[in-house]
Amino acid sequence: MPKHLWLRFESSTNVPEPYQVHWQVVNTGEEAAAHNQLRGDFNSHQLGKVHWETTAYAGTHWVEAFVVKDGVCLARSGRILVKVWR
Repeated sequence: MPKHLWLRFESSTNVPEPYQVHWQVVNTGEEAAAHNQLRGDFNSHQLGKVHWETTAYAGTHWVEAFVVKDGVCLARSGRILVKVWR
């Protein structure tokens, strides 16, 4: 997909509430590296059933959702690949 788009990711699970959804966003590639935007950590601002990201850097990136209840990961989405071109 092209750069400068907004992407909406939404999780669904059969884990009973309450739970948290943690999002891991991984950027790869020369363009993200040149802008010091290689990512892969979990950030507290990335909690919730819906997560928004932009296609800012060319490369193959991925997003993964983790469902956490009482401090235990009970489900995960698997990597959702996002390929961005120049």
